[in-house]
Amino acid sequence: MQVTQRQINTFLFLLMLAGSLMALIDVLTRPSEPMARIGYGIAFLCTGGLLIAYRRGWEAARSIMSLAVTLLVAFFTVEPYVSEQMDILHAIPAVIALVLTGPRFVLINATLLLGILLVR
Repeated sequence: MQVTQRQINTFLFLLMLAGSLMALIDVLTRPSEPMARIGYGIAFLCTGGLLIAYRRGWEAARSIMSLAVTLLVAFFTVEPYVSEQMDILHAIPAVIALVLTGPRFVLINATLLLGILLVR
C-alpha cells in the first residue's frame, strides 16, 4: 500500500485539528491566560475550516495553514518564551511548512516567525 502526499496532508490537518481541540478544552477547563484561550480557539476554527477546504480540493489551504500556524505561534506565544528562552513550539511551523508545502515556504515561515518574535 502506497501512501500519497494528499493522504499525508489530510492526516496532518486532522492531527492538528485534534491537537488544537484538546488544547482548547485544556485551557477552557483550567485557569489560563486569556491570550492562550483566544489563540487556541482561533487555531481550532482555522484548522477546521482549512481541513474542509483542502478536502474539497482547494490546494491553497496547505500554504494558508502553514502561514496560519506561523502567525499563531508568533503572536500567541507567552512570556518567557518570547524574550528569555526558546520553546520547542517554535520549531513546529517549520516542520508543518516542510510537510505541507516545500523548502521555499520553510524559509519564508522561519524568517517571518523570527522577525515577529524579534519585534515582540
